[in-house]
Amino acid sequence: TISGKPLTLKAGEMVIMPANEPHALKALEKFKMMLVMIKS
Repeated sequence: TISGKPLTLKAGEMVIMPANEPHALKALEKFKMMLVMIKS
């Protein structure tokens, strides 16, 4: 969820998480994730 809105992603998809917004992750199966943070 990002800001209370549920999202479902598939392999190869991405999401942009805005700064200072509440977020959570629930994995339905094992996976690898790359987190990239860009500060400006």
